[in-house]
Parts: sequence; C-alpha cells; structure tokens
Amino acid sequence: MKTMITTHDLAERWNMNPKTLDQWRSKRIGPKWVRIGGKKILYRMKDILAYESENENEISTERARDNSEALSRGDSITL
Repeated sequence: MKTMITTHDLAERWNMNPKTLDQWRSKRIGPKWVRIGGKKILYRMKDILAYESENENEISTERARDNSEALSRGDSITL
C-alpha cells in the first residue's frame, strides 16, 4: 500500500471530484495534507484512514436517520 497519495487518487477513492478536495483544503476541511516542492499536494494514508474512521459514525448516523425517515414514509431505504 502507498504511504502517500495525490488529490486525484483520493478523489477517486472517495468517488468525488478532485476540485471538492481543493475547496476542502481552502476551508480546512478533510484529512491532513502536505505540500511538497511548493505545489504538489499529497495525503498520508494514515491521515486518510484516521479521517475515514473519525467520520464513519457521522455517515452511518446520517444514513440511519435518512432511512428511518424513508421507512416512516413507506419509501425504500439505502443500505
């Protein structure tokens, strides 16, 4: 496993547009990152895994709330 990945690689991992990660960095949102050589942005895998772990409950809780609301309306749910 790589120890550091690019913005493009992280965006691909999370199925999002790399520009979203650019915006997050400017707002100080998301996993820690490092700037190499003045321009190149890299993310450490340990920081990505920590961020995913820290945010897992928020995603799960949000999905559970959405599913509960959907079920109360008689809609299908997302697992």
